[in-house]
Amino acid sequence: MVTTEEIIEEAKSEINQGKAFDKPLLIRDGCEKAWLATKEIIDKLIKDRLGEVPKNNHSRRVALGKIEEKDQKLKDKGILDRFMAREKSLHESCFYDGQIENLDFIDSEIKKVEKLKEDLEGI
Repeated sequence: MVTTEEIIEEAKSEINQGKAFDKPLLIRDGCEKAWLATKEIIDKLIKDRLGEVPKNNHSRRVALGKIEEKDQKLKDKGILDRFMAREKSLHESCFYDGQIENLDFIDSEIKKVEKLKEDLEGI
C-alpha cells in the first residue's frame, strides 16, 4: 500500500519535473496527487473518529462538520476549511481548470497538505 508521504513526494516530483521540462500536464497531475494525499489524510481522520470511509467529497465535508462539532481542538485548527481550500485550489483550479501559472502558489499548497498531515498526526 502506498503511504500518504509517498503520494506527497510523488506529487512534488511531478510538479518539479513539469516545471523543469515545461510540461503542464505533469504539474496538473502533481496537483491531483497532492489532492489525493489530502483526501487520504482526511479519510483516515474520519475513519478513526466515525468508523466510516466517506464515498465522496460531499460526505467528507459533512463528516468533518460532525467531527468539528464534537472536537473544539479540530475546529480551532480549521480542518474542514482547510480541506475545502485544498479541494478548490488543487483539485478544481489546478487539475480541472488548468490554472498552473503561479508555481509559487502551487508549492505553498503542497506545503499546506504537509502541514495538515502534521497537524493531524497523533490526534
